[in-house]
Amino acid sequence: MLAVLLAAAITSQPGSAPGEAWRVQLTPYVWAAGLEGRIRPAAGFPAVRIERSFGELLEDSDGAAFLTGTARKGRGVILGDLTWTSSSSEGRVDLGAPVALPASGGTEQASATIAGGWTVARDERAYLDIYAGARLWRVRAEASVPALGLSQSVRRSWADPVVGARFHATLSERWSAIIQADGGGGAMLGGADATYQFVATVNWQAGERVWLSGGWRHLSVDYRRDGVVADLALNGPLAGATWRF
Repeated sequence: MLAVLLAAAITSQPGSAPGEAWRVQLTPYVWAAGLEGRIRPAAGFPAVRIERSFGELLEDSDGAAFLTGTARKGRGVILGDLTWTSSSSEGRVDLGAPVALPASGGTEQASATIAGGWTVARDERAYLDIYAGARLWRVRAEASVPALGLSQSVRRSWADPVVGARFHATLSERWSAIIQADGGGGAMLGGADATYQFVATVNWQAGERVWLSGGWRHLSVDYRRDGVVADLALNGPLAGATWRF
């Protein structure tokens, strides 16, 4: 699925002078992600297995939009993220080897993440942030198995607490790298059993306020409640451009 995202690619120098204003930056980028996992829209409905490459998802995509931003002042940082994806694709229902029936499925996923963090370690060339917050989800899943005459859909919304860390290193005058990871889950609060994200980018400063980035992103969610299953993972390379305000 071809998606335009906004993700935090922090390339600022660590530290700030007293009274310094907030620094805000946004990064639209293209994410060439494939999708794998399984969905079950209702109890008693067979789970539909989905394995789609980026090229296949691009053909099946119903749309996607992602927006992430950061605001930093001194050692404090605020992170916000909005995502939306919608796709439909073919899959299979495994009834026990070697029996598998053709099936179709679709997912629509929207999430909003807000987190606050602090720079816990820094020097002239690198710094490490830790952060905590919540990720709110709204997911629609549907599946159809024509051979069994089954069709079902469901919509669910929930919130998951997340914690994470982000490491930034200056490699040279124009080059830098970022590694960011977070995870969480709110099963005890009615949310997902687990959600994880990993992002790694290499960034090149193209102008006073512009950086170009390339890297890899993984995003997954595993929701299981009342017989409903949405166990999905997106993985793939990304490329984008950062603007600082």
